[in-house]
Amino acid sequence: MKPPKPKAAVPQKLTTGFVADLQAAWGEHGKEILDKLRTEAPTKFAEILGRLAVAERLSPEKTIDFNEAKSMRDIGLKLLQSVGFRDPDEDSIQAALQANDIFIAKLEAIRDCAQAPEEEIH
Repeated sequence: MKPPKPKAAVPQKLTTGFVADLQAAWGEHGKEILDKLRTEAPTKFAEILGRLAVAERLSPEKTIDFNEAKSMRDIGLKLLQSVGFRDPDEDSIQAALQANDIFIAKLEAIRDCAQAPEEEIH
């Protein structure tokens, strides 16, 4: 018998509903709202844009999903992006791949050492 699924806390339910409603309203009226705000309250519009820019800059980076990588180049690119290098050049991507190869070789050496029979270690 499966244990019962935990119920969401009331505040979480309220937040989830609010966000869903907000997304629906934005999808339907977002452009109109921005146009009206821009023309009727340009100072407020600029203030909101400034706050959004700061929030975007301060928000945590999006999760890098290595499962999306379709090539070794993609892996090198994602490795660099995972440490904050937003737009790496090809030389940097190749250097990241070389560093990754060294890292993997060291991990394999640790594994091999740990799995070696006792007499091989001494």
